[in-house]
Amino acid sequence: MNEDKSLAKSIPTKEVCERLGLDIYRDRNIICPFHPDRNPSCHIYPDHFHCFACGATGDNIALAMKVLFLDFTDATEWLLKGQISHDMRMSCTDIPNRQIVDSKPNKVATFSHTYEKLLSLLPNCESNHYLVGKRKLSEAVLKENSIKSIPKDTREIVQGLKKAFDESTLFESGLFSISKKSGKPYFFFFSCCAVVPFFRGDKIIYFQGINGEEARAKGGKKTLNLKGGSIPAMWAPKNLPKSGSDLYIVEGIITALTAPSLGISSAAVTSSKANPEEVCNILEPYKERKILLIPDIDNVGVEGFRNLAITLKERGFNVDPKLKSVRNFARYWGANEADLLKIKDLNDLRLITYMGD
Repeated sequence: MNEDKSLAKSIPTKEVCERLGLDIYRDRNIICPFHPDRNPSCHIYPDHFHCFACGATGDNIALAMKVLFLDFTDATEWLLKGQISHDMRMSCTDIPNRQIVDSKPNKVATFSHTYEKLLSLLPNCESNHYLVGKRKLSEAVLKENSIKSIPKDTREIVQGLKKAFDESTLFESGLFSISKKSGKPYFFFFSCCAVVPFFRGDKIIYFQGINGEEARAKGGKKTLNLKGGSIPAMWAPKNLPKSGSDLYIVEGIITALTAPSLGISSAAVTSSKANPEEVCNILEPYKERKILLIPDIDNVGVEGFRNLAITLKERGFNVDPKLKSVRNFARYWGANEADLLKIKDLNDLRLITYMGD
């Protein structure tokens, strides 16, 4: 049985998908069989599959078991022989042909003018701001990327938005929400200290809020994602050159904003679990640049970046498959050995080695 298992697992995942009748897109993705998938979110690797939407993962035997509703023994037999010795619970020919469902347009992507108005009402982040004073980010870099401060009193912001747009637009854009406690509308980012716009060309398609120390002390998350749409898989600086020096891909926007202070060019995945195909699509204009990957130092980050490296290579990017360690940067910047264990990303490095701009 162990020999059968090894032989079954050695069959390429792509071949198994073809035998199961699963359409393959870009030679590496399938519509996930395990949730209502609107995009080919399930990535196939030589020896396993992983869905970046629902999290389903496993080897070839697990794929056959789940799709055909078989136990381990029957799935192994089907992989090796194309049939089993008794009636299968579900014939492969009974599997419905799965095709991409046309995605509904992301609502928040249609409100660029609303988002531009919000930015026009907000002040810049100055020297006493959390991102500058505590996280040691450059005021100039924040300004270049239209990252604005959220004042503690947001009444003028709310009034300015209401004067420019009707409430239905503000709710649909995700900038307003309804309080579960009072049932009254409120400005969605009121608890944040800053907002980060996501640009595609000259259009704003999304916002992410950054929580400061006060909100985090009350149990708030580090970031607050706009309601009404999915956060893009990647954030890139507003005027990122399409060619030039090496482009470092990191995890998290604050980490990417730290990079210019360290003399490198960077963009960020918004999660280590981001769909690598979507990341590749966003990076397509920068295909002339060599790409290096610096994950956060944790198991989830490293695994996600390994999968991203594979996909980038498959898509024809000039990517260094060997992940870079932020601690090597730390040694270059003069961090002592005692500090190295405290460093998990570039911003940690910036805080420890900070000597002023």
